[in-house]
Amino acid sequence: MKRVLIIGATSAISMACSRLWARQGARLFLVARNSEKLQALASDLSLRGAESVRVFEMSAEDTPRHAAMLETAVQALGSIDVALIAHGTLPTSPPAKPTRT
Repeated sequence: MKRVLIIGATSAISMACSRLWARQGARLFLVARNSEKLQALASDLSLRGAESVRVFEMSAEDTPRHAAMLETAVQALGSIDVALIAHGTLPTSPPAKPTRT
């Protein structure tokens, strides 16, 4: 049984991976900033066969909370076999200007 920490758990790539791990009976610890999406994903993964699913709501940009999140993950999982970090940010960019050729 794998023990998996997923940061950015509600991203498309994370959800696809977590579904594969759930079917293998993994223990999952999901981290994301949207509580509603986290709870829905946790329910889905439990139905798909995950041994256990725990959630931790936080933005990955909230660096002061990283230590508490990691400590909670280790307590929930016992240890971590796999860590998937699928969090990212997109910079704000100005609107594109039409060009003439």
